[in-house]
Amino acid sequence: MAKNGGKKVLFGGAPSSGKSVKGAGGSDQKRVNYGANPESFDKQTPAWQFHRRDRDHAEWGWDKLSVDDFHALVHDKLCSFESMTWADIAKDTGDRRSGNKHHNIPISKCSKEAQRRLAELMADDVDEVFSLRLTNTIRLFGVREGRVLRFLWHDPNHTVYPVAR
Repeated sequence: MAKNGGKKVLFGGAPSSGKSVKGAGGSDQKRVNYGANPESFDKQTPAWQFHRRDRDHAEWGWDKLSVDDFHALVHDKLCSFESMTWADIAKDTGDRRSGNKHHNIPISKCSKEAQRRLAELMADDVDEVFSLRLTNTIRLFGVREGRVLRFLWHDPNHTVYPVAR
């Protein structure tokens, strides 16, 4: 959801039951988007959406990518993911520490700049972002809703979610 003139609007416009969940204080909180078991989406192949991507950020903006970089790094990698299920993507392990390459990251663990930027984009109502590792340092970040990953950032220097090496 994003704030819009005092109203809360669902981020990305995904299908919704239209019902808001009321908190203890009676205020609107996040909507329930799907009636299905969320784990059932793990058995599906991913779908991508780019229309909400952050084009302008000085470091993570998509407009910073050349056409050649977009094709080589993003298009080709995303095409390879399309033959996998979300469960396959989530259990894909990588380096010597054998951590998962692709995973959810709580917003509270993201950099302060990423948290600030989410507020500017009116997308600060999400609890986590999903990280897809393309190379050792390059990540794509988005908000996962069901089988759809709504891209936010292209992070070429691993600064949205910095980790100590």
